[in-house]
Amino acid sequence: MKRNILIGFCLVLGLILPSTALPQNDPIPLQKGDYWTYTKIGGKYEAAEVFHPVIEVKTVKVPALNSEGKVIKVNGKDKMIDSVFNKEVAAFASVMKEGKWGFIKQDGSFLVPPKYDFVKDFSPEGYAAVGNQTDFFPLWTFIDASGKEIAPPTYHGVGDFKNGMATVSIIDTSTNTAPNGFIDKSGKLVIPYKYDNVHDFNSGIAAISVRNKWGFIDKKGTVIIQPQFDKVYDFNEGLAKAYQNNKWGFIDRSGRTVIPFNYQDPGTTYGSFQNGIARVRLNNREGWIDRGNVIRIPFKYPKAGDFSESFAAVQNAGKWGFINQKGRVMINFQFSGAGEFKEGLAPVRVQGKWGFVNKTGKIVIPPKYTNVERGFYRGIALVEVAGSTFYIDRSGKEYKGS
Repeated sequence: MKRNILIGFCLVLGLILPSTALPQNDPIPLQKGDYWTYTKIGGKYEAAEVFHPVIEVKTVKVPALNSEGKVIKVNGKDKMIDSVFNKEVAAFASVMKEGKWGFIKQDGSFLVPPKYDFVKDFSPEGYAAVGNQTDFFPLWTFIDASGKEIAPPTYHGVGDFKNGMATVSIIDTSTNTAPNGFIDKSGKLVIPYKYDNVHDFNSGIAAISVRNKWGFIDKKGTVIIQPQFDKVYDFNEGLAKAYQNNKWGFIDRSGRTVIPFNYQDPGTTYGSFQNGIARVRLNNREGWIDRGNVIRIPFKYPKAGDFSESFAAVQNAGKWGFINQKGRVMINFQFSGAGEFKEGLAPVRVQGKWGFVNKTGKIVIPPKYTNVERGFYRGIALVEVAGSTFYIDRSGKEYKGS
C-alpha cells in the first residue's frame, strides 16, 4: 500500500523518528481483493493507513518524595512538585475513497470526509498536513483535531508541527526558488520565508540553511548559531552533530565545538546522543563516544545502527547481532540483516527472509517475509511477501483479507 503524498520543497528531517506511542487496541487495516477495510469497524477504501495518536501534555502537582519514598514536608505541609505526563486524547487514520483522502476516527466515523489529493498523518501535537493539486503546484494547509483547516491552502511545501511550529514554503516564481518559513498553530506566519532549507523545530530550536550553510534559530526567529556548517542534525541531549571540512563533530547550543571534527561521514543519518553516548565512525569502523569524546564502545563494527530501546544492531564478521549500551553482546552475531527494536521486537533476516526476535534473542515471529516495510507501531508491523503487503501483530497473526 502506497500513500499519495507530496511533501513539497522543504527538507523535513522529522524522520520518521522512532515512535514512543504505546501499542493500542486499534482497528487494523487489511486488504480484501481490490479494496482495504479495517478489523472491528469495517469500511471500504482504496487505501487505509494505521491510526496515529493525538497527545495532550498534562502537568499536575504531586507530593515530592525523598529517597525512602516518603512525602517531604515543608512547614508541616506536603511539598508539591510538577509532574508531566502524556495523555492520548484521540487517534485518526487516513483513508482514500474515490481517489481522495480523508480521516476516520477509531469508531469508523469520518473526522474529515475524503476531499484531499494528498495528506500526511496527524502529528502527536494534533495537526495533519492536507493538500490538493492545482494546475501548476500543490497547495497545502493543516487541519486540527476537529478537522478544521487552520489557514487557507496556500503552501507549496510543509513539514510537521513540532514545538508548536510547522515549516512551510511558498514558490517564488521570479527566482524559481521555494524559501521556507514557520507558522504557529493559528496559521500565522511567525518566521518569514527566507531560508533555503529547514528542519522542523526540536527542543525549541530549528536548523536552517542559507546559501548551503547550516545554522540554528530559536522560536522567535533569532539566529543563535550562524549558518556555517555543511550539514547538521538536530540537537539531542544538548548537542548536535555537524559536518565541516568533510568531517563530523558535535556542537552545543552556543555553536561551540564540544567534540572535534574528527569523524568520518558514513553516508547515513545517525549519531545523536542517547543516554550520554553517540555513535560515530573512525577508520571505517563504528563505535560510541560520550560527551567528553571518551570512547565507551570500541570502534570495531563495520556497520551499526543507533540504539533503540537500549539495544543497537551491529555487524561483525558479516553477521548481525545486538549490543547493549555498555557494549555487551546481548544477542549473538547470527543474522544476515537486522533492524531497530520497536515495542520489544526487532526485524532480523535469516536465509534471505525476515522475521522478528525479542530481547532475549528468541525468534518469536518466524522469518518468512521478503521485506519489513515498517517495524512495530501501536502493536502492528507492515510486512511484504511476493509484492503483497499486509499487517501482522506481535503474536505473528497476519491480517489478510479473504
